[in-house]
Amino acid sequence: MSLTQHNTPQRIGIIAGIGLYPVELAKLLKNKNYEIYCAAIRDHALPEIAKYCVEYQPMGLGQFGKAIRFFKKHNITSVTMAGGVKKRLLFSADFLWKHFPDFYTARIFSQHILSKQKSQGNDSLLMRCVEAFELQGIHITAATDYAPELIMKQTTLTKRRPSSSEWKDIQYGWKVAREIGRLDIGQSVAVKNQSIIAVEALEGTDGCISRAGSLCPSGGFTIIKIGKPNQDMRFDVPYFGVETLKNLVASGACVLAMEAGKTVTVEAQECADFADKNDLCVVFVEDGTAQMAD
Repeated sequence: MSLTQHNTPQRIGIIAGIGLYPVELAKLLKNKNYEIYCAAIRDHALPEIAKYCVEYQPMGLGQFGKAIRFFKKHNITSVTMAGGVKKRLLFSADFLWKHFPDFYTARIFSQHILSKQKSQGNDSLLMRCVEAFELQGIHITAATDYAPELIMKQTTLTKRRPSSSEWKDIQYGWKVAREIGRLDIGQSVAVKNQSIIAVEALEGTDGCISRAGSLCPSGGFTIIKIGKPNQDMRFDVPYFGVETLKNLVASGACVLAMEAGKTVTVEAQECADFADKNDLCVVFVEDGTAQMAD
């Protein structure tokens, strides 16, 4: 499926998480004559997404039953996920108070959690979310099915290119990032002089970058963020934006390498402008184990 202009509005649901991505996706789809129905995760979604939606429903992180009822009420059968989830909230003291799971969510996930045969990793839990909607006749689709232009192709986004030593860090870090992805731990690593400084886990990419900055106060390190070996483009797709680049600058990083074909953004030009002003290097490569030709 590709994004096309429709004469008759088509309905689509969005489950909105953190960041600008859900907002800009809703804006893009509305401009393509889609009617947007948004279930916005509380403490995650930006409120401005509402102005692009026909209907807007806040929901707790554990309220899939509420989201399903909302989409069914409006005859929505295709839903896409956009924006991340603050995984550390799952372990916060007030999680149950703010995101108390409804009966449907509790029933679906209790079966999963009690099964000793199933991983409790990020992908496994997200797949269970997908199944929860599919069981009710609501199909979770990739945002890139509707907006393939959001996928970054192989390119050097910035004027500055990686040096030979930085390419060595990219090649080394790429293998490590691929392995932590395979293990369903995270997507990002920080590298300097072919030494791992930080590995992303529960804190997310921004947390990993900040931690790398505190562990390497001299700066000059490289961040590698890539998709998982069998990346499901319906969820947890690597995203980058200006806020990520601001964090890189504040933490002392100098290079960001991401995977072409598995990374999305709605801020490509803004990112290029910001990176050039701050002497950052940003590259997208299909295979980070091999140096990209100039």
